[in-house]
Order: sequence, then C-alpha cells, then structure tokens
Amino acid sequence: MIPVGELWLVIDGGVRKWACFTCPGGCNSIISLSLSPDRRPRWAVEQDFWGRPTIAPSVHQHNACKCHFWITAGAVVWCKS
Repeated sequence: MIPVGELWLVIDGGVRKWACFTCPGGCNSIISLSLSPDRRPRWAVEQDFWGRPTIAPSVHQHNACKCHFWITAGAVVWCKS
C-alpha cells in the first residue's frame, strides 16, 4: 500500500516507467500512470525546486470513485464536473 500523499516513481535502468500513488478520491485504489513515451495514454511528472510533483495531463478515474483531478506542485486540484 502506498501511503496517501506519496508519489512513487518506478525507475528501471535510469528510465522513469511508472508514477504510482493512492487515489485522492477516497476509494483507496492504487493509480499507476505510464511515463513511457511508447505507451498511450502516458503522463509526464516534473518536480519543482522543493521536490513537489506536477503530473500532466489530468487523471480521470473510471472506477466507482469517478474522480478527475490534476496534481500541481504536490497539491490535488479537482476538475469541475
């Protein structure tokens, strides 16, 4: 289980493969976002000076939670329904 509020990067051979974190919507699902340029869909993760992550594009859960959000400078920004 990934603690809520933490983002884990899976790196293999110095290459970022996955960004993994617990869904902030409260369903406790583990979200795994592909960072591979060869996969679709894919996301990018950048870190600011303080190590806070920004993920692009947004994350839209299609499970029971159905939440849609951005992570910007380490903060969850909810998309309006």
